[in-house]
Amino acid sequence: MESIETRLARLEEIEAIRSLKIRYAQACDADYEPDALAAMFTEDGEFDVGIFGVHRGRRAIRDYFAGASARITFALHMMIGPTIDIAPSGVRATGHWYVWQPMTLDGRAYLSAVTYDDEYRKIDGRWLFHRVKVHRHFTTPYDQGWVRQRLPE
Repeated sequence: MESIETRLARLEEIEAIRSLKIRYAQACDADYEPDALAAMFTEDGEFDVGIFGVHRGRRAIRDYFAGASARITFALHMMIGPTIDIAPSGVRATGHWYVWQPMTLDGRAYLSAVTYDDEYRKIDGRWLFHRVKVHRHFTTPYDQGWVRQRLPE
């Protein structure tokens, strides 16, 4: 059996990653702060937003987020149900998150259900995103519901 110190250290690493993801949500909900968001990624990080493109490198990720608040004027990322696994190396990890998000997109109210698959790297004692893959299950107008309209037109 692992020592209590080893188990506690793993829990502290998991908590640091949870904190990173919550800071990400807060920066998104504060008008998609591009500098804060880009700083959460490794230099060679990747942000894969499916239909909204794959953005590679901190600069490209920053540029993507810099334009997000023009279309999304309100968002509330509710991050729930994370599964976080720390690799034996202690400097790599993966995570899976569920997200429920009310938002205003192009002046219209939407509800969105998303999952995130993340890869993390620990660099200079700090956890960063290395790869974030967004899986959009639906983004539907609030007045339509996801049964009548699953994705924006």
